[in-house]
Parts: sequence; C-alpha cells; structure tokens
Amino acid sequence: MKAIFFLVLATVALALPASAQEWTPEFGMQFKNVGSPAISPDGSMVAFTVSEALMEGEKSEHLTHIWMAAVDGSWNPQFTFGEKSATSPSFSPGGRWLAFSTSRSGDSQIWVLPVHGCEARS
Repeated sequence: MKAIFFLVLATVALALPASAQEWTPEFGMQFKNVGSPAISPDGSMVAFTVSEALMEGEKSEHLTHIWMAAVDGSWNPQFTFGEKSATSPSFSPGGRWLAFSTSRSGDSQIWVLPVHGCEARS
C-alpha cells in the first residue's frame, strides 16, 4: 500500500507545472506521465516508468525511462537512460534483477539490470 501511495505522490510531483496557465496542447506536453508500476517481491521498492514528450521540428514522440524508488522514500534514482525508451519493468522472483523492454540494440528485446546498479544486458 505504501508503494502505491508513493507512486501517486511521485506522479503529482512530476506533473506539476512551474506556474498555472490556460490549458493548451503545448502546455499539456510539459507534463510527464508516470505509469507501469512494478512492486518488488519483498515490497521494499517500486519500479515505474516516466514518459516525457519530445518535440523537435516536425518530429514528435515520447521518451520513456524506468525509475526506482524505495517505499520509505529514502531514494528515487532514474534507472535507464539514453535515446531509446525502456518500458514494462518487472522484478525477478528473488528481487535482485529488473527486466524491461527496449529497442536500444535495434529490435525490441528484454534486458535485465541488477537492482543495486551496474550495466544492463540483453
């Protein structure tokens, strides 16, 4: 239950704009979307995705990366980085690994990342 509360709190914090203004499509693109929560088997961590809109000229897309948070609020690092999105976080049964989907090597594949840091591998 704490993990769900923290996820809702993170959603609100990431979505708040700097100042209130009239709603426009451009204004709406400033908001980050939080979703795909995955709770660790022991309930101490939650992994989730944060998506942000990227608009460059005629190109418009969303970039999604995975973040991790301790349910006690002690840490909240971004876990994936780069120009390719990472989605669908899922903990291994023992909670030592986080699996996710990404196309960083060309085709969409499942990659794994140790929960306590290191480099991801396919």
